[in-house]
Amino acid sequence: MQMTGTDLLNVAYKGGAPALSDLVGGQIDMMFETSPTAVPYAKSGKLKALAVTGDKRVSTLPDVPTVAESGVPGYRFMGWVGLVAPAGTPAPVIAKLNEQVQALLKNADTQKQFTDLSLEVIGGSTADFTSFVRKESNDYARFVKDFNITPQ
Repeated sequence: MQMTGTDLLNVAYKGGAPALSDLVGGQIDMMFETSPTAVPYAKSGKLKALAVTGDKRVSTLPDVPTVAESGVPGYRFMGWVGLVAPAGTPAPVIAKLNEQVQALLKNADTQKQFTDLSLEVIGGSTADFTSFVRKESNDYARFVKDFNITPQ
């Protein structure tokens, strides 16, 4: 809302499924939803995908622009998932887990499943992931500060 000057009412739901149901049913006008959940509705015509929040278009909806392409320069929000272990897990265990996960992520069937869900497989070393998490944490901390977001 800060970046666009719009005034939207945030309606809190106990999850994406009830909100998506209300969106499809016409009780709410719009929502931000994850690609794996929203893409099937967009492809079936039950919803109109307006934009994707990442920094590039998704392969499953190639005609849907990014928010930045739609007129909000600098907008980028990407959800991500990573594998973590308790602090103190022995380095050889971490190395073995990462080796196995990297092999799985390189598997063609795995990559297809992720692509079909509009998810991008990144993978990499534990150092890469640590660096990524630090950058994301710093970006979100700056966002919270810049937009004066407080706990509710």
